Amino acid sequence: MAKKENNVADKISKKIIIWLIIISLSVFFFPFIGTLINHCIGLNIGELYTFGIADRKDFFTVWIALFGAIGIAINIYQNHRRTTNQDKQLIKQTEQIELQSKSQRDSRFSKGVELLGNANESARTGAAYSLFFLVKDYPEEFAKPVFEILCSHVRSITTTEEYKKNNNKRPSNEIQSILNLLFKNQSLDLDGSFWSEEREQEEDEEYIRNTIFKDFSPNLSHSYLKYADLIGANLYGAQFSNSNLEEAFLAGSCLKESVFIKSTLIGAKIYGANLSGSHFLSGTKLNNADLKGATLDGLTLDDVILDYAKISKKDFINVLTDEKPI
Repeated sequence: MAKKENNVADKISKKIIIWLIIISLSVFFFPFIGTLINHCIGLNIGELYTFGIADRKDFFTVWIALFGAIGIAINIYQNHRRTTNQDKQLIKQTEQIELQSKSQRDSRFSKGVELLGNANESARTGAAYSLFFLVKDYPEEFAKPVFEILCSHVRSITTTEEYKKNNNKRPSNEIQSILNLLFKNQSLDLDGSFWSEEREQEEDEEYIRNTIFKDFSPNLSHSYLKYADLIGANLYGAQFSNSNLEEAFLAGSCLKESVFIKSTLIGAKIYGANLSGSHFLSGTKLNNADLKGATLDGLTLDDVILDYAKISKKDFINVLTDEKPI
């Protein structure tokens, strides 16, 4: 309907312009025609067609200049109108391109999420990478939903009895790949090899936090991450309620303000990690865990098992606890 209305308006506009041109040309040529008639038939109507300007040369100079100015004004108007139409077309094309781009982005997102439910592990891993690269291209639009979806996927996959049975010595390639994508700095080696005790803690922290999902805290409650490689991972504010991190590699990771409730970290390698403000509560198991060199400022330990945990007494200076390591 709008398109038809625009076409009708354009036709009317063109007709008006044509009539204006005809009238303008008629007015412009009137004095010349009058001069010709006067010359041919000998009538003296000079004042009629020269509007009282006695000298014909002066009249025609003024007349041509006047219509020249009018012509310039019309040309400027036409150029402005043409430029305006071009701008409108450009805006329309830009909007169409943006709509197509958004449609393609939404399609990539939908296909990625759909493939996460595929029975084939390789297909699910590919879907995770596809969603990750979508976030890299459009972080503001997709970072949070993709982060939540992938964390949920980790929880969903690792809580099945079949997964626990088949992956009690190491995470599956799918789960480890997703952990790398979610929590490790993509500008560095995904194995966390950048970490070293010689580096300053602040510098390590800057590298660790510089991840594509750095603004979000993960919920990995009830997840089964036995032997998971989380070296140098950004797990700021993570929730690990009823999670199994037995023998997990957490060296040099950022675990600030994380919460562990009824979690299992038996034999976990947590040395050099930042546990400032974190909470280990309600029967969390830290038996044989290696906490040497970890930052424990403001750490809360309440009803935890610390049998044979590797930690020095000086590290407990600023720890709120009801127990001491044996």
